[in-house]
Amino acid sequence: MDSEAQEKQGFFSKIPRKLKWLIVALVFNNVAIGYLLVYLTAFFPELNISAGIVGLLLGLEGAMVLLSIPLGILSDRRGRQKLLLIGTSLVPLPIIMIALTVISPSLLSLQ
Repeated sequence: MDSEAQEKQGFFSKIPRKLKWLIVALVFNNVAIGYLLVYLTAFFPELNISAGIVGLLLGLEGAMVLLSIPLGILSDRRGRQKLLLIGTSLVPLPIIMIALTVISPSLLSLQ
């Protein structure tokens, strides 16, 4: 195949099909988490939850990003598929519990 034909195929033609589906699934997951963070940041003050608590929750989200580095190293050693399946399957549980909770102190315990 000449280089001109390869350029027309595009960047994503080199990515395996299973990985493309994983990227799509994670995009929806990350959009949902981002929306949830913005929504909860605006909603918690209406429940008389202090700005310090809201900041703490957002800081914990940043700590989760920092934890992704050692977890990435662990996934390299133990196998990515198992850790990705475990992590992705655990994400919806607290989101569903938050959606079904109407008492604000219970919301804080779910974070």
